[in-house]
Amino acid sequence: MEFDNLLKLIRTVSESALTELKYEGDGVKLSLRADRSGGVTVIESAGFQQVAAPDTQDAIPVTEPSGMVLTSPLVGIFYTAPSEDAADFVKIGDTVRKGQTLAIIEAMKLMNEIESEADGTVTAILATNGMPVEYGQPLFRIG
Repeated sequence: MEFDNLLKLIRTVSESALTELKYEGDGVKLSLRADRSGGVTVIESAGFQQVAAPDTQDAIPVTEPSGMVLTSPLVGIFYTAPSEDAADFVKIGDTVRKGQTLAIIEAMKLMNEIESEADGTVTAILATNGMPVEYGQPLFRIG
């Protein structure tokens, strides 16, 4: 995605009723969340060095969030809860312990628990509930 197109995308989100937008393609991964007080926050990005705020010409450096990234050990369907009517195993901001179940990946009708590899705080959930994940795909960021 070209830088000018990124700026147009940010302006469009700022001016619309959208509150959140996620884009992935062409080596770019971007998540924007609109703040109805007049700005757009870059929640997560990859493939960019800097992003300009929609109302200014000043560049805002985009840094990769810190923390350990937990990746998928297999291909399957990602679930954040043990069943449709149950609460999620974890949410952003939760403190987790090494070995604690964070999610389930269904593969060939088998439910595989995904456990935290370290103690810490869930700073990002990088996969979407009910959607397929690939081997090595980032699932969680633990800070």
